[in-house]
Amino acid sequence: MPEKRSRIRFPLQLCARYRTLGPGSPHTGEGWVVNMNGGGVLVFAQQEVDEGTRIELSIEWPILWHGEVPLRFVTLGEVVRRDAFSFALKLVRYQFRTAKMKVTSIDATSRASY
Repeated sequence: MPEKRSRIRFPLQLCARYRTLGPGSPHTGEGWVVNMNGGGVLVFAQQEVDEGTRIELSIEWPILWHGEVPLRFVTLGEVVRRDAFSFALKLVRYQFRTAKMKVTSIDATSRASY
């Protein structure tokens, strides 16, 4: 089957959180970014999200700003395709935001506080 996308998708494995926007109560969920490009993103998630749903998606970015500050890639988009375990989001707009520092372990000799 020929490729229909006009842009190359880059395979990724990044943790993401999302919330639905619009009428009704917002739904939230977590998942994994499978691939993305400048126009869209494919998210693996256990919760089904209907086509046409507007979503805010927040992705943990793998690169630190200035080598020190964690970043999140936050985007607004619309679900254009879905199946039982994933949904494709067409990006409307996006921005990078700084994220809270994560402490994965505490060294008893360290004096750092977060």
